[in-house]
Parts: sequence; C-alpha cells; structure tokens
Amino acid sequence: MADSDVLRNILLKEISQLPEDYIQEILDFTEFIIEKKKKQQEGKNMKSNTHLWHEFIGGSEHGSLAQDIDKELYE
Repeated sequence: MADSDVLRNILLKEISQLPEDYIQEILDFTEFIIEKKKKQQEGKNMKSNTHLWHEFIGGSEHGSLAQDIDKELYE
C-alpha cells in the first residue's frame, strides 16, 4: 500500500470514532482545502498565460492598426 493509502485508512479509522458534529467540521475543512487548492491552481494558470497578453499587447508596435481609420470610416 502507498503511503497516501495508509494515511487515508488511518484517517478514516480516526474519523469513524468521532461524534457526528466533529465529522461535519472535518467535512467543512476538507471542502475549504479543496476550494483553496482550486483557487491556487487557477492563479497559477492565469500567471502562466500572462506572457500571451504581453505578446498580444506588443503586437501593434510594428505599425498602426488604426492608420487612416477616420478616412475609411467617415469619407
């Protein structure tokens, strides 16, 4: 059995000995940890995509995208 499996079994054994109100607290805490982990992962994903925005923003440095736009729109 892997270490995590051993720990899960110990945790289940310990939880089974607790009164029900403590079990609810453990469930709440577990859900909190899962949500926290998701938010951390989302933050990492956003940071890893930041370079894409920098590339996009810099994309118009080589020429004017709006050059002569007034002429095109209003004449």
